[in-house]
Amino acid sequence: MKLCGCVDPFLMAALPKKVLCNLLNETQTTCMGRVLDVLSSNVEERLHTCDCRLPCFSTEYDVQLQNMVMNWSLVMRSVMTDRHFGKSYEPEECRGEKALMPPTKLKVFFKTLDYKIYVQKPMFSYTELYSQLGGNLSLWLGLSFVAMYEFAEKVFLFVKVALHMH
Repeated sequence: MKLCGCVDPFLMAALPKKVLCNLLNETQTTCMGRVLDVLSSNVEERLHTCDCRLPCFSTEYDVQLQNMVMNWSLVMRSVMTDRHFGKSYEPEECRGEKALMPPTKLKVFFKTLDYKIYVQKPMFSYTELYSQLGGNLSLWLGLSFVAMYEFAEKVFLFVKVALHMH
């Protein structure tokens, strides 16, 4: 909206009170194309810089949008002939309201029927964490949990004896 002064008409359900771009206006159509190119080119970069957890549930569709502006008066002149409708239309009759109401066919389909399931699990369980911690302490410091317990017990007994002497 800020860049082009209008909104893509395919988004009008989500943005009902905005000015819609005219697909017949080449300036607005070119601007919309540039905005879509910029948005689609930065997607991978934004995904790699985001340190976000995966959502619990999400639905994602790989969308391809194709559209074109047609000169309906030419289409109507070629379609509306004697062999189809019993009479021929003049170019003036193919303008205005009749040209804006051509028959249209819309085909929507999934590119693929694949789906992915992501399961997020913690890197370590509690038992694995204690095992890793104990292994690293014993390897690098020569400590074990038994040795640490004995050391803590000696400190506790020393403090207890020191307090009873006073």
